[in-house]
Amino acid sequence: MTFVVVLYTLIGFTGYMRYGPDIQGSITYNIETSEVLAQVAKVLIAAAVFFTYSLQFFVAMDITWRKLLVTRVPERLHNLTQVLVRSLIVTLAAGFAAAVPDLEPIIGLVGSICFSILGLLIPAVIEIILKLETGFGRFNWILIKDIVLIIFALFGLISGTFASINSLINSEAE
Repeated sequence: MTFVVVLYTLIGFTGYMRYGPDIQGSITYNIETSEVLAQVAKVLIAAAVFFTYSLQFFVAMDITWRKLLVTRVPERLHNLTQVLVRSLIVTLAAGFAAAVPDLEPIIGLVGSICFSILGLLIPAVIEIILKLETGFGRFNWILIKDIVLIIFALFGLISGTFASINSLINSEAE
């Protein structure tokens, strides 16, 4: 995660240094399409998304398959069913992306909800639960840290969700 955060920060910083305060939600929106190198970059980005989408989707599909479908589908149809379910979900995702022209407010909404809950709130709660038996360290510093993280996560969840929904409503009005 540290590598990913550093990489995203570096890309965001260099994008801001190049385009200034007029930078858009995705750096690809700022790339001029009149130049050949820019067109090649956009094609390579599209290819990267095309080839890595299935990798990003693998764990979710594996969990879905094991928990919901493997016992309900005859073994001789496992491969066909997996291909059909994966194709259906990818088609739904592509349809959603095509139906919503401006994904920036939705990405912000998903990010504010998921990062707050999965990145901060749940790890802090799990650590509290795991440390109940062994203790929270000197002066209960682990408990205090986790409570601060929970408060920060709830603040980020509420304020980020509110701002994203506001942005979504305002983009629909335009």
